Amino acid sequence: MNRRLFIQSSAASLGLLLAGSSAFAQDTENSSAEDLKIKWQSLSEEQKVEIRAKFQKYKSLSPEEKQKVQAAYKRFKTLPSDQKEKFKKNLIKWNSLSPEQKAKFKENFKKWRSLPADKRQQMKTRWKKFQNLSPQRREQIRERVRRRRN
Repeated sequence: MNRRLFIQSSAASLGLLLAGSSAFAQDTENSSAEDLKIKWQSLSEEQKVEIRAKFQKYKSLSPEEKQKVQAAYKRFKTLPSDQKEKFKKNLIKWNSLSPEQKAKFKENFKKWRSLPADKRQQMKTRWKKFQNLSPQRREQIRERVRRRRN
């Protein structure tokens, strides 16, 4: 995993782990050592293992990279609850993808980012219109596209 992606993933995972655990749902920055110990003990073993692994990788980052992780986590903490939930769902989806699927996604994202802004906006508008269609109509369109590709 490249370092930039690791930084984003670490901040996201940290946010997901901490925000997703009811024990860590409250701000831990002002907690006493005893409070943190109690909160740590409330985590599942799987969560502890994941946090330890992320921390080991975090320790190997440069000071600049550590700052980026911390900044990303601070941004995550300020998101409204609905955006945090959406982020969590997307992260879970991302983690379930195979390496090939992730590579394809990254390739498509690079293509998307290279499009002119007006073309991206046009595609967003078309996508919103598509999403507003009935499920039957969307399936008809998908089937038509599949036939064209074959």
